[in-house]
Amino acid sequence: MLSAPAIASELQGVAFSQAAESGTYHCRNTDAATAMACAKLLCEANADNECVVTNYCWPAQYSAVVKFHGDDLQYDISLCGQASVAALLQSAKANCLAQRTPGDCFVIKLMDPAGDDLPPPAILWKARK
Repeated sequence: MLSAPAIASELQGVAFSQAAESGTYHCRNTDAATAMACAKLLCEANADNECVVTNYCWPAQYSAVVKFHGDDLQYDISLCGQASVAALLQSAKANCLAQRTPGDCFVIKLMDPAGDDLPPPAILWKARK
């Protein structure tokens, strides 16, 4: 049986990095700096613009990337650290409804606590301000 510190040391965090006009990239690791550096390098290898680490959660738990698509802009919102898919989707909905410009939000990537992809739900939220 593992002790609490042993279990905690095995939990991974997740880091997200993105660039303008590009996607969002992520990496998982037990070390925050390693996860962030990995996500930024992965972004830089795939993007034409400067990459910035936009979010980090430890433990990663359930994580998602939500796309916001408005009339004049679009961007990704990375969410993580939620205990369940239901909690993650509530957070995604709240983030969408809090946007200051009209647009649509939908989940483009959903991951379980092990980092495995789950099918994104067919949910669309409307941000109308």
